[in-house]
Amino acid sequence: MKYPEIQNLYKYMPWNEYTKTSLEQGAFWFSSPTNFNDPLDCGISLNTKGNTPFFTDLVTTALSELGKATGNSIKDPTKIDSIKDSIQQFANSLSGNASAISNEINEAKSDQAAYEHLKEKFISSGILSLSELGDNILMWSHYAQQHQGICVELERTSTNILGSTECTLPVRYSIKAPIINARLYRIANREEKTEIEQSLVLTKAADWTYEREWRIVKSRGANSLQILNCKIRSITLGLRAKDDTYKYISSFAKTSDFEVKKATLNPNEFGLKIDPI
Repeated sequence: MKYPEIQNLYKYMPWNEYTKTSLEQGAFWFSSPTNFNDPLDCGISLNTKGNTPFFTDLVTTALSELGKATGNSIKDPTKIDSIKDSIQQFANSLSGNASAISNEINEAKSDQAAYEHLKEKFISSGILSLSELGDNILMWSHYAQQHQGICVELERTSTNILGSTECTLPVRYSIKAPIINARLYRIANREEKTEIEQSLVLTKAADWTYEREWRIVKSRGANSLQILNCKIRSITLGLRAKDDTYKYISSFAKTSDFEVKKATLNPNEFGLKIDPI
């Protein structure tokens, strides 16, 4: 198993009926990338530079020549013949290179089709976000209902989905966003395509590094509950968790064999202590 030092992953959750259903079914909500709270997360930037070099060079040259012919004013009668000559030269170039231009247009259409395929595959993917950390005060605030929710500790082994590097991997934090070249994606081999696809769903702004996030990615699993078949090792109650949350989790633990823990303030620093109840 890759990253054997990571034995557990954590899911922060608010306390509500959806969370109860999730626990009872052993299933978790996989979101579409389009629903993430960070609008910069999982964005697709397309680079088309160089995709139609011959046609682009042809047009660029023609426009340059036309610019020289027109000078500062297209209304100058003495420029008319030069303008006509430039336009005729461009028309001749198009006619004389019809086959090459046609090939590039077809290539461009294929690039667009590849991009649309990647985009559809990307949008339909379901993603579950987890963390290496179960005691991060910011994530308790952001994802666990301002410390009123819970944090589920899931066991990671070589035989469950959390240990499978085909669909569960750590997020890559970067200052630069991934940019996809449609043509390079189209002609890439299977391994290269996988790397490109993973770069889209696993790359996140460096500002989020503190989350130490991992993601489970399932194709065509967007916006659905998915059963993980992973053992729950513990559930931690938030610092502000209410009595009914404690009663529910304690009762649930008796039939599900996991440890119940409670987050409390660390008296010596800005942080949390996680202790068994």
